[in-house]
This record gives sequence, structure tokens and C-alpha cells, in this order.
Amino acid sequence: LWAEDLQIVVPSMEPMSKAVALEFWKKVPVSFTTYESEIISTRPLQDGAIVLGRLHRVREFGGRRSEDRWTFTKVYSRVSGKWQVVAY
Repeated sequence: LWAEDLQIVVPSMEPMSKAVALEFWKKVPVSFTTYESEIISTRPLQDGAIVLGRLHRVREFGGRRSEDRWTFTKVYSRVSGKWQVVAY
């Protein structure tokens, strides 16, 4: 689902490429007890779409419990005929 040139921006963190994000998740064991995503709105573009949504997740990682509630923006694009996330 992630495009090769994906860029991820998360508050209080440096922007990440797809490779950096995948490496991050490999290094930190994580277990989700809650992961709920809700779409607020979508805006179609010529060969893409902008999706606004809310995320609620509860997870255990690195021996710590964390609960997040975010509002997110994802940009999807048709890459080689497939829908992929190009920005998050």
C-alpha cells in the first residue's frame, strides 16, 4: 500500500521515508490492543485522493503502553495502476 517514495510526517519526529519507517517498526516490538481508523472526508483528485481521518490506537512497545488519538491526512496516488499512499 505504501509507495516507494512515501514520506511520513509525525508530530515530534523527523520526517521518514518508507525504508526508515519499515526499519523503525522492525526494531521496536509493538503489540496493538486497539487500532481504530475513521474516515472524516475524502477529496478526489485527477489521479489521486486526499483522505482526512481520525486514528485511535493503544499499543505496547519497548515495555511501555501508549495511547494515541490523531487526526491524519493521507495522500493516495495511482502508481503503476495501483492505489498507494504517497504522503502521510
